[in-house]
Formats: sequence, structure tokens, C-alpha cells
Amino acid sequence: MAEYKKQHYVPRCYLRFFSNDQTNKLINLYNIKNNRCINNAPLNDQCYEKYYYGKNPEQEKRLSKIESAATSAIENILKNGRLPKVNSEQHLALILFILLQTARTPSAESDSICSFTSLIKELLIYGNPQHKKAIKEATIRMSNMPSINVASAIRSMFLLFDLKYKLFRNRSHEGFITSDHPAVKYNFLYEKRKNHLTKTGFATRGLQIFIPISSRYCLMFYDGTSYKFGFLRQDTIDVTKPETVDSINCLQLINRPKNIYFDNMVSSSYVQNIVSSNQGLLADSKFTLKKHPQGFYLHEQTKDFNLKIPTIRIIPNARKAIKTSDIRNPELLRLNNMLFDNVDKQNKK
Repeated sequence: MAEYKKQHYVPRCYLRFFSNDQTNKLINLYNIKNNRCINNAPLNDQCYEKYYYGKNPEQEKRLSKIESAATSAIENILKNGRLPKVNSEQHLALILFILLQTARTPSAESDSICSFTSLIKELLIYGNPQHKKAIKEATIRMSNMPSINVASAIRSMFLLFDLKYKLFRNRSHEGFITSDHPAVKYNFLYEKRKNHLTKTGFATRGLQIFIPISSRYCLMFYDGTSYKFGFLRQDTIDVTKPETVDSINCLQLINRPKNIYFDNMVSSSYVQNIVSSNQGLLADSKFTLKKHPQGFYLHEQTKDFNLKIPTIRIIPNARKAIKTSDIRNPELLRLNNMLFDNVDKQNKK
């Protein structure tokens, strides 16, 4: 049991791609709350909590297997500067790894607790408006949210299989940074839209997921029916403009991390400037209850951020499509739901 006491929500094998030394034991970090930079911090002491997923070690063991497969895929990308073939084992390992990284961190836990409690309170207020003040002041506690988030993410895994992916290669003088919540969901297609159910659901049209894998490379999974990104057979996109690197790095702040991580190719003054210039991205999420023909849904207020990546272009038909449906691939969503509904039925037997 003691072997699995120290449970990392961002794997050490991932953070090592941003380490400073050949032994992969040191990493630079910038703590946002205290406005403090620590050079050569012990890498093994980052991004963990005791029994974060609980005292049963089985989930930690399963996550370790996924991390190992994804590490091998990332190592090959960094070595060859090329992506694995679509639908290969390494491609699928990357999908699963990134999917889990959107869900398994304390920032994701905080978002889930905030959204669930906000929904519960808003529904209670809707039915009991005379008790609005008491309901708003009430404390709702939720337990085991990290494991719930992981399980929920797994149930969406097939929804990412239709996403295309590309690799950013950083040719500028400043490198990519990462954080304690490194997989960032975004939606360039929805930047100007205010009325929507969700911008970054796994089934949403226009979804993008960014994750840096070193100071020189960053992966982006994206909806190929909404965007054109470079040339058709061009897997790797060279980034030369500093403002493009800045924009990709600013995405890390959308997840409201506690710590930014970086290697010696990135200056601490650069990280401090990125954070201080984009404080609005660090604000807590705000949720309001909205009516919908199918019931109620929780609306998250959109943060003001304009992604600046000139090689990404919105396909004209995509803007027309979102007027009809926010769902990217209805058939894939149906099959995914049908599969896990059958799993639930089998588990009940």
C-alpha cells in the first residue's frame, strides 16, 4: 500500500520531458499564488497528493500502464520529429493519455465540484426561491471526485477517435511551458459565440486539445471538419513567431494551474510576464442555470481570450453547421453512448 501512497496527477514521466538535467530529477517552476520562481526544484515532488485516487492501488496501477505507453509515444515524437500513424497503438495511447490529463488533476476536480454544486444550488433555488439566500450559503460536499472524473473521461474515450492531430515545432527563442493541468481544451470556432451548451465537451464541434510535450514541441488534437491546419499531409508545423508561442503558452492559464513548469530554455522573467499579462484567464469559473427545450443546463461564462495561431483556418461550412447542431459527430456519440450503456447493463447483472 505504501508504494502507491504518493499518487501523481501529472505523471513524472511526462514532467521529465521538461527537466533541466540529464538525470531528469530537476525542473523549474513558477508558483502563481506566491509569484515565486524556483529553479531546479525536485521533479519527483511535483503534482502529487497522498492517496489522491483513494487507498485502493488498482486505479493507480492502471493509470501507470497508460502513462508508460504514452511516454514511449512521446519519446518517439521527440526523437524523430514525427507523429505516430493514425490508429496505431501509440496514437491510441496518446489519445487516452491526453483524455485522462483533462480530467485527473486538482484543477479539473475543482471545476467539477464547482459545476456540480452550482447546478444543484441553482435547481434548488429554482424550485424554492424563498430560500435563495440559505441555499447559496449552504456548503455541499462531494467525495472521491478525482476517481469520478477519471471514470467519466473513460466513458468519452471513443468521442476523440475522429479528431485529427498535428505537431507544433517551436523555432522561436522562447520555449513552450507546461503546468499542473497541462491538457487544455479550447474551441477556436466558438470564440465569438455566447449562447451555447458547451464549448469544450468531447463531442462538441470545433473542439481542440493542446498539450505541450517539451519546450520545443506541442501536440494539438482538433476537429478536422471545422479547421484546416497547415497542408493536408503536413504533420509538423514550424512556429517561428514569438506571438504564436505566447498564445499557445497562455492556453495553460485557462486551466487555472497553481504551478507553471519549464526547462532552462525558458526564462523565469518570460513566465512571470505571461502570467502577469493574462490575469483574467486565472479567474474562477462562473456558472448560471439556463433553460433548454430538453431541460436545464449549466452555462459557463466564457473567458476573453483570442487564440493567435495563423496556420489554423476555420472551414466556412463549419460556421453554418453550428447553427444546426453543436455535436461534431452524432453517429459517433450514439455509438459511444450505446457501448457504455451496454457495459452498465452487464455490470448490473
